[in-house]
Amino acid sequence: MSNIITEDTLFKFILEKHLITLTAIGGIFTFAFVGSFKGDILDPLLHFIFPDEFFNFMNITIREGEQMQPPPVSINLRIGNFFKSMITWMIAMCGVYLLHKYTRFPDIEGGNKNGAVLV
Repeated sequence: MSNIITEDTLFKFILEKHLITLTAIGGIFTFAFVGSFKGDILDPLLHFIFPDEFFNFMNITIREGEQMQPPPVSINLRIGNFFKSMITWMIAMCGVYLLHKYTRFPDIEGGNKNGAVLV
């Protein structure tokens, strides 16, 4: 018997062991949405409120060298990117909800106790 994992055996294993869940799929889109909020909204606001110069007193110089002036930084709130991410998240959550509501997969005798299994 061969121990080589083929595409057929991998998908068979995933389907038999129910490794992909609605929770995992929803978590992927939620993580992307939260990351977009942090990168597009929260980080620029915090950079505006607390600029880099505000924390310069905590710098530690390991080796002296030539001092260079940093280029001016523009602060942009990318609200459009955030809304695009929010719309993607809402569509994904609606899709996950409809998938759960209309497939009811898998049918397990005695009911699906954890409610999260997709495949």
